[in-house]
Amino acid sequence: MGKVILCSGVLSGSPFEVPGGRLIYSADELCYYVYENAIKLEEDFFSEALIKWLREKCEMTEIADKLEFLEENNYSFKDRVVALLCSADYYTEDEIILLIKKMNAWENLPLWRKKKLQADELLMEGHFLKARSEYESILAIEGIDDEDAGSVYHNIGVAKMHTVAAGEAARDFYKAYQISGNGESLRSCIIAYLIEGDIGRAENICMREGYGSDLLEKCESEYEKCMAEADMKDDIYVMTREQRMKHVAEWKKQVRRL
Repeated sequence: MGKVILCSGVLSGSPFEVPGGRLIYSADELCYYVYENAIKLEEDFFSEALIKWLREKCEMTEIADKLEFLEENNYSFKDRVVALLCSADYYTEDEIILLIKKMNAWENLPLWRKKKLQADELLMEGHFLKARSEYESILAIEGIDDEDAGSVYHNIGVAKMHTVAAGEAARDFYKAYQISGNGESLRSCIIAYLIEGDIGRAENICMREGYGSDLLEKCESEYEKCMAEADMKDDIYVMTREQRMKHVAEWKKQVRRL
């Protein structure tokens, strides 16, 4: 059970809108938002509008003045995050130190890895089109190794499973497997082709990769289990639209990001 924190700041009648459309009503809530999203926020997050809101709507003149000073003197984004968090009692010193370490580690990551972590967040939150766009932009960055390139292709496949035909996703899963050799990507490829109803292509890939019928049989067994759980008819080719959508939804749960 999490600890209960008593917020002591002024509750603003005029909320501040942060990226993503979320409305913030107090300095305490702002601290929570910044702590949870520090590595995803843009450098210009501590804008003139935010500082004005803290000063006028939350009556936080001291922290508003400090953030303004840090901005005018070109202090780092991390310095501004720490200044904000230290202005309230929402987080302990140890928690703030932990965040600083996390931000330091983030700063030392290569660009493609930063973008991948951001894309992973979008994928987990269900923003599949945005995630796919981010993943595709990563592939144009030099220096990405095979393991991570394979993970990017795999996650593009996951995003496509939720936005386009499963057959298109299968091709990305297979590309991921060819690059990285990750068995989960091959399994996801077979699953996607079974969803598409292309059993022949699924069988051909199993044979090509030297698994014979073993892998296909395992995936088909899972397929039948999901059909039973979804209360499907035996003949998948005569499903109603509602049945097929339910079936696909069950199978999407079998495909995980890397």
